Amino acid sequence: MDDTRHRPLIQTRLTRNLSVLYADVRDEIIAACNEFLEPKHNEWKPVSVLHATLKIASRASNRVIVGLPLCRNSDWLDFNINCPRAVVGEARTLRLFPNFMVPLVAKFVTNLSERTNQGVALISPSIKERLQRMEAEGADWCDKPNDYLQWWLDTSQETCPVLLMRRMLSVNFPAVHTFCQALLNLAENPQYAQVLRDEVEEVVSKHGWTKEALSKMQKVDGFFKETQRFEGMSVLGLTRIAMNDFTLADGTFIPQGTILAFPVPNAFEPFRFADKRNKESKGSKHQMVALTPDVLSFGLGTRACPGRFFAATVLKTMLAHIVVSYDVKLEDDKSRPQSLRVGRSIVPNPTAKVMFRKRIK
Repeated sequence: MDDTRHRPLIQTRLTRNLSVLYADVRDEIIAACNEFLEPKHNEWKPVSVLHATLKIASRASNRVIVGLPLCRNSDWLDFNINCPRAVVGEARTLRLFPNFMVPLVAKFVTNLSERTNQGVALISPSIKERLQRMEAEGADWCDKPNDYLQWWLDTSQETCPVLLMRRMLSVNFPAVHTFCQALLNLAENPQYAQVLRDEVEEVVSKHGWTKEALSKMQKVDGFFKETQRFEGMSVLGLTRIAMNDFTLADGTFIPQGTILAFPVPNAFEPFRFADKRNKESKGSKHQMVALTPDVLSFGLGTRACPGRFFAATVLKTMLAHIVVSYDVKLEDDKSRPQSLRVGRSIVPNPTAKVMFRKRIK
């Protein structure tokens, strides 16, 4: 995929429109939570954490990526959830084989053609309708969508459904696993919920539900960053390969080609980064989206994730809405299921459940 157009569009149109699009993001989160979390008669309801968070985050992100009504299409949501999973699994399998065998093995273990046809069938009607409106009514029309798909149609000559489908799919972020882990941390330690709730309610009382308000929720932000640091997507930090021989200050010799990484610390301190932001004059370096060597969830340098501001906006709004709208806890007499380790990857336990109860205000 041509990154020379994809990355700048995320950095400019997507990131700069987050304040304008924030109401849509929150609206979709509320609607999705009502559908997937809402217990009946204000009773405790057990919810599969991974399933629910994938559905809610996918709907919220697709509200900005492809807009209504496609963002609520269950087949499109399942496609966006299952396709990345399948690709990761297939890539893991292909790494078991030497390079010269990969093209042959890929024919038997991948299913790209079928997935492509499925995605194109789902998104093509929306693309066709928009192109027809553009041809008939010009650059602007009544109720013109303000979403990532429309920005692509406006700024490029690209109309191929296959390429557009792949571009939309690539923006659906995997950071939802961070939210799953954060929710489990919250259910395991419900004393944190009131601290987060107090912050959200205080900020919203002054600034309303806005992107500006979200930026002032330091404890919510720090809770996510600590979750990323403690139990992100890998038991190791960002992996790098030594391009040349070099020797460390203590005399350790690193030969060219060595794969380097570092272990993630094992002590969870929920407000570690919020406290640092309060104590230091340059506290912005401790924000969830900040690029620092101590937390590498979004990468570092010029190849850092360009969609991290979008991901952070969706995730923090999800958590803020849940802490003010629901009580959460683990199932009675049950401990938190351990996350799964697949190689060096950390995967939320698919059997994990959290109890939800609607808060009465």
